[in-house]
Amino acid sequence: MKNSLRQSASTPAILLLGAPLGFRITFGLVALFLIGVMVAGGRASPVALVLLALSLVGVVFVDEWAFDTAATEIRHRTGLLIAARTRRYPATDVEAVRLHRGPAGGFSARFYRVAVVMRSGDELSVEMDKTTDDSLAGHAQAIADHLGVPLVGR
Repeated sequence: MKNSLRQSASTPAILLLGAPLGFRITFGLVALFLIGVMVAGGRASPVALVLLALSLVGVVFVDEWAFDTAATEIRHRTGLLIAARTRRYPATDVEAVRLHRGPAGGFSARFYRVAVVMRSGDELSVEMDKTTDDSLAGHAQAIADHLGVPLVGR
């Protein structure tokens, strides 16, 4: 799944990285379709119920990074909507943004990983994907520019 990188509509100091709205809409449509099939058929098979449960989880699952320069913090929110856990990291402790590129894989795809490097040496793995384009490189550059830190490992 490709993540979407976007500026916050309400606060330009916040750069958001997370699943695009289309992700939730797609799972919502699948759930509605499955419910319609179950109602029209008059019964629900165990497979349909499992698929419905997975679709509903896809609708309410959150995995979002917020790079907030106004509050000088990075927030990572993950979990199921109201039960999502938010971790906070001080943006002042960010040393760099690192783009890891792995070896070539099948179908000429490359493995990418974007990480925020903290002064302690810890890395926060922000995004990873096996892709044939440089969208993750663009995300890494945008995060580095937003935080005012260098991009390394390009």
